[in-house]
Amino acid sequence: MPLTDLLRALPALLVVGIVPGFALATLIVPGWRWWERLAGAPGLSAGLAGVIGLAYHDLHVPLWTATVLPLEVAVVAAAVWRARRHATSSAAEAHPAGRRIVVAGALCAGIVSAVVLAAGYRDLPVPVATDGPVHADVAAGIAARHDILPVLPDPSGGQWVRPRAGVEAVAALASELGGPSAPAALLPFTVVAVLLLPLGLAALALETTGSTAIAALAPLLGVGWAFPSVRVPLRRRCHPDRTARDRRGPSAAPGRGAAAPRTGGGARRGDLGGPWARGDHRHGHRRPPVRRPSLAELASRAAEARG
Repeated sequence: MPLTDLLRALPALLVVGIVPGFALATLIVPGWRWWERLAGAPGLSAGLAGVIGLAYHDLHVPLWTATVLPLEVAVVAAAVWRARRHATSSAAEAHPAGRRIVVAGALCAGIVSAVVLAAGYRDLPVPVATDGPVHADVAAGIAARHDILPVLPDPSGGQWVRPRAGVEAVAALASELGGPSAPAALLPFTVVAVLLLPLGLAALALETTGSTAIAALAPLLGVGWAFPSVRVPLRRRCHPDRTARDRRGPSAAPGRGAAAPRTGGGARRGDLGGPWARGDHRHGHRRPPVRRPSLAELASRAAEARG
């Protein structure tokens, strides 16, 4: 992601990705501190855009900035009215220097995380869990069709719809306000969310412990939690005997000098080859091999049953 795209996206994201969520947090919980409301602003903005988009989809109203911004302006006006009514109680709250240290530490942790994220994922549409192209296609579909539920083609020949597209809706709206294209606006919005994420961690630590020292230290210890640089693979749960045998190794199996090679793959936990591909598993456990009786054994069993 070029730095120019990030700078172009910031003003638009401030309008559709920060201010609506901050106003909604003020409207719901006016007693929160300003930095607590700021921590939840990106998520609440995405949720508000998603709810408006779903309502507009049912009402057959296009999802434009001209149709979304009036509702968000109404939320901001209601938040200002609610904040003025709550001004007397909030003015009585003290602002010790320890709270400033908490906010400063959280913002420092957020800056480090945001820089690492922007540098590491600058060429990828985010979220980058396993389906980054999915989010890019949804954001581009919303921007092109002005509908939060665009019907997109499936490579297998069908069609599909993603029902949760609040983040993609914010990216599409930001692209209409002068930002980069909707897929390219996903990364700047995620960078802003990661920048403010440590404020929420500091708020949780402060409310839980009441210690400003712990609240200031918690965001610094949590740097890198949101986006680890090492991909964590998913493992399937296997049979306990097989798991223990895999940990000991093939040569350490009891009563065997050397383990026989396994057929069809399946040498590791989580391997989808061999019996996993044939469906020889049930609820994550491998079925034991079934030995077919010979004709002589079947004849003897039948004779025993007649006798």
